[in-house]
Amino acid sequence: MFRSLLLVLGIVIVPSTAESDYVIVVDVTQKYRNMFDNWLNHLDKVNNTLRDYVHASAYDKTSCLYLQSLRISHTCVDLKVQSDLTYNSPSFNKLMCERPKNMLRQLEKGKTVLYTDIDTIWLRNVLEYFQKTNENLLLQLDLHRNCAYDSCEEMTWDNCESEVKRYCAKACACLIGIRPHRDAKQLLRTWIRGCGLSKDKQDQKVFREVLSARRFSRLSRRFFPPELFLSGASFFWNKRKYCS
Repeated sequence: MFRSLLLVLGIVIVPSTAESDYVIVVDVTQKYRNMFDNWLNHLDKVNNTLRDYVHASAYDKTSCLYLQSLRISHTCVDLKVQSDLTYNSPSFNKLMCERPKNMLRQLEKGKTVLYTDIDTIWLRNVLEYFQKTNENLLLQLDLHRNCAYDSCEEMTWDNCESEVKRYCAKACACLIGIRPHRDAKQLLRTWIRGCGLSKDKQDQKVFREVLSARRFSRLSRRFFPPELFLSGASFFWNKRKYCS
């Protein structure tokens, strides 16, 4: 039945209810359903209209039907991933390499995209913050556990001190704001090709390699304030710091 629904890869089942040029892109699987529910619950707490901007990619029949029941805009994708989606497993890495594809589909429609993993933490309305910026690419910081947050606050790529950039400013693909600029689209295409050519690398590593390429050096970029928008890694660093 699921395959019969997918006559072509990626059929949009429910359209977004928000009339906007912005879209929040997420991935949903049955294995991480609880994390998605938790993310959606906190999204509503930040602003109860934000879910109107969400477009999810569902990678199994159960998730597809669940999103349909929530009336959340979504695409059903028959990726044929294995049941084991443990972090860094081949199936997990294959799933993560869908991220740039999902973003590019929306950019090609003229949308401004905010991609987020479901373990990120938003203490403010990230869409509202994004709308006030001018850069074509906004990135989350995967901070070193010994890096003070205030040393990275409100950094742009250009004004970031070299020492901070070396130890602290590691771009994380878990929260990306991207506008439909020509170079931004090309960056995603390069990321997609890199994932296809590199079977043993995580998409995150490919993403960082692409970001550092000279051809994309003129693409304007900024970091999200890490004290307001934290990566999932922050949980584990704080756990080691306070609970070990």
